Amino acid sequence: TDVNELIKKGEYVGYQEGSFVLGLLKRMNFDESKLKVYNSLEECDELLSKGSGNGGIAAAFDELLYIKLVLGRRCSKYTMVEPIYKTDGFGFVFSIGSPLVPDVSRAILNVTEGDKMV
Repeated sequence: TDVNELIKKGEYVGYQEGSFVLGLLKRMNFDESKLKVYNSLEECDELLSKGSGNGGIAAAFDELLYIKLVLGRRCSKYTMVEPIYKTDGFGFVFSIGSPLVPDVSRAILNVTEGDKMV
């Protein structure tokens, strides 16, 4: 199933509360009445398990890190499909000379370039 098929069929899709993904879904022309918010990985799993026709969702759109967490915990139930939509990313701000910068930079590289979740 691709995005256009989800829209055409009028399927419900989910996104995480407070995420920029809501704006992305609106720009993709999803009907706002078909968007459902979830507040945790457990709630996402619950909505996906119910399915779009039973008060749940047919698909979840989220940041790659969270999708990988869902797959890591429930890998036998779900799959991630292409395409993966690129965003402008995240920014981090530290005081000049902060000793946290090298550690945080390494941790971000480990997560974004590694095969395993930290």
